Amino acid sequence: MEKKSVNVCIYSRQFVQNIESILTSTEIVMKKVKEGFDEFHDDFKSFLKCVKEGNLNYYMRSIKAREEGVEIDDVDLNEIMRLVSDPNKDNIAKEMLKDMENTLNLVKDINFERMKEFLNRSKMIYIFTEFENYLFKCIKFVLLKYPEILDEKSIKLKEIRLILNNGNLGLAKEIIAENTIRNLFYKNYYEIFKYLKDPLGLELDFSEKVINKLIGYKEIRNLLTHADGIINLLFQNRIFNRNLSVEDLNLNSLKLGEKIIIDHLLISDFLNILFDIMIKIDIIMVKKFPELRFEMESLDHLFFLTYIKYLIEKWTNIHNEV
Repeated sequence: MEKKSVNVCIYSRQFVQNIESILTSTEIVMKKVKEGFDEFHDDFKSFLKCVKEGNLNYYMRSIKAREEGVEIDDVDLNEIMRLVSDPNKDNIAKEMLKDMENTLNLVKDINFERMKEFLNRSKMIYIFTEFENYLFKCIKFVLLKYPEILDEKSIKLKEIRLILNNGNLGLAKEIIAENTIRNLFYKNYYEIFKYLKDPLGLELDFSEKVINKLIGYKEIRNLLTHADGIINLLFQNRIFNRNLSVEDLNLNSLKLGEKIIIDHLLISDFLNILFDIMIKIDIIMVKKFPELRFEMESLDHLFFLTYIKYLIEKWTNIHNEV
């Protein structure tokens, strides 16, 4: 079948492919982690129980069995008792037990649910990074397409040296464009979407509710990154100033000092918002810049929307199955 250009932006396609990768990876990792925990508890349950109860005899017998290459039941218990009763051996055994108890204290709260929570947190951070990479690419393309937008921007002396050393004036455009975008990303999404409209010329309109929720989700991402997900006064203030509730952001709580739990409902809603925004940007980008269309044998916006819907459903199914 002959390939043809379709009405999908190359940046949108890349974004969706990357999201598909993280969802597929999540499915594999979650199943493997669950298998690992089940195997861990099956293999070491009795051993951990003995350690917690301070059963030195069992511990010493297992060491002796490994040394002699025999079954643990074949080890002479009287011999072990003599080893443990020896002052030197007794101290060694106690130190070993102490070390193992310290290790147990580190891992005692680890379970499959906590691992799922960790994976969800990592996933949200990754997805947000991919979304901002997508926005970055779109904005940079427009800025380089219309460099006059950057005419009033300044550049650092060390960057001028870099340009002179490379003898490439095109590098100046890239540096100024990327500096502009990074500064823009320090602002909130109202300012970012305003910039997309003017001066970039992308006629986009998003509802106040959508932008506020996107800002709220970014605050959650920042809290996960910088405060281990523990709700503080600054986070509270920023969320309440946007008139956002627990229900709006699919949170378990907004109480000071409590930890945010990232579950599949939050991720699903988050993905829906990102995909909705991306599709609206995508439609304008390919209309305004036809060169951004990519070639495939058969793909159009109807297929693209269906594909995105499939990804969201796939995400939900992963959590229902695991």
